[in-house]
Amino acid sequence: MAAVARGEAEAFEALWKRFARPVGSFFFRLCFDRNRCDDLVQEVFVRLWRSAGRWRGSGSLAGYVFALALNVWRTERKRNRPRQAEEGELLGETSAVAADPGARAEGAEVRQLLAEALAHLPEEQRLVFVLGQVEELPYRQIAALTGVPVGTVKSRMSAAEEKLRAQLAPLLGMRPQR
Repeated sequence: MAAVARGEAEAFEALWKRFARPVGSFFFRLCFDRNRCDDLVQEVFVRLWRSAGRWRGSGSLAGYVFALALNVWRTERKRNRPRQAEEGELLGETSAVAADPGARAEGAEVRQLLAEALAHLPEEQRLVFVLGQVEELPYRQIAALTGVPVGTVKSRMSAAEEKLRAQLAPLLGMRPQR
């Protein structure tokens, strides 16, 4: 970040390579609109560039980047109403494409079901779920980012997981857990 603050493009490019995809995935799991995600990621990196000199190195860089992303998301939410997942749009991206067309179709169907289930969660639960389960941030960091106590983060995560299990179990032919 010190190199970014000095205006070194290579350092900024390194940050882009490290964080653009995770930040984009974070936004996609919140709004399910790839074009909107691209705009939001760009806004995060504009803010990152502008604020590089203010970062003091306390805490993790990932936490700082996701705090910026969360602030961008909150600003965006004030401007626009939430958009639902469009039909055929998938959650996330696979690391490797399955060679078997049947397996690809099945994987796409599962991702679509998960995207739809996530879209039906209340935003505060979806946000906690994405930060915790997808971005793998610890509860303390999620609490700091969202401005709620750790206990609230835990209860929102539990509620999100319970709702996702209840929605997905029948669709995937599984027995719901209790």
